[in-house]
Amino acid sequence: LVGGIVLASTAVAVAGLWLSRDAGSIDLRAIDPDVRRAFGAYTMLWLILGADVLFARAFFPEIDAGYYAAAAVLGKAVLWVPVLIGQLIFPRLAARSQHGSSVRQLAVRSARLVAVVVVVSVALLWSLGEPVFRLLYGERYVTAAEIAWKIGLAVAPFALVNLLIQYFLARQQNRFLVWMAAVLVVQVLTLYV
Repeated sequence: LVGGIVLASTAVAVAGLWLSRDAGSIDLRAIDPDVRRAFGAYTMLWLILGADVLFARAFFPEIDAGYYAAAAVLGKAVLWVPVLIGQLIFPRLAARSQHGSSVRQLAVRSARLVAVVVVVSVALLWSLGEPVFRLLYGERYVTAAEIAWKIGLAVAPFALVNLLIQYFLARQQNRFLVWMAAVLVVQVLTLYV
């Protein structure tokens, strides 16, 4: 599974580089405030979403940490499609923001779609978790199925956070980064406690 993901990612990267070879070289000014803002936002989101696995390994017995990590992989898969939706609507949000048009209706429709995808994903994890874990990890990790759907439910709000990140990036706003940093600090402290 991991090898397939690596091969697919490599194929897409090579195809993308080959198809965009006529675009020219990257200007050194490509790392402008917009890129830094997006890099900071997604780095913090990644840390917020991954901190629990680090704490599980530090504070749980080894076998429980393994179950939790396996459950977290599939539980957090609930975010994959919503992240894709966010990436697809970003150009529209940016174009509308640039022209001073309202983005409210597009944001509300996207949030509804993300909510439906998340509910369906969590329901699938809840109903099909055991067979999926048995297939992917083997009989030993079937216990993780009980945790995976709960992790999926716990990370569900982050699907909407991803849409908010797209919204703020499209509007070239910075203040949300301070709030994300505060959430990251509070989460790490809370997990530690």
